Amino acid sequence: MFTSDLNEKNSVEIPLPGRKANEIKLLLQIMYDTSWNRNILTKENCYFLLDLAHEYKVDSINQMCEDFLVSLVKEKREKDVLTILLVGQRYELKTLIKSCCV
Repeated sequence: MFTSDLNEKNSVEIPLPGRKANEIKLLLQIMYDTSWNRNILTKENCYFLLDLAHEYKVDSINQMCEDFLVSLVKEKREKDVLTILLVGQRYELKTLIKSCCV
C-alpha cells in the first residue's frame, strides 16, 4: 500500500473503516517489532490477523497464522476443527485444509 501506486502512498492519514485499533496495532507489531513474542498468538487473534493479512496482502502473517492453526489441529489442541477448516477454505490455506481433513 505504501510502496505501490495506490492513493495511500502519499497520504498523511489512512482511514481504516470497520477496523479496531488494537487489531491494527497487533498487525503492525508483528510486522515491525522484531522482539514480538509469537507465543501471544491465539486462535482468536489469528482469525482477525488472517483477515487483515488477506486484505493488506501480508503473506508472512498469513503464513504465520496458518502454521499456528495447523499446529492446533495436528497437536489436537483444538476441538472445533470444522471452524478452522472453514477459515482455511475462506483464505485458501491449503496446508490448513489438508491438516483438518486428515
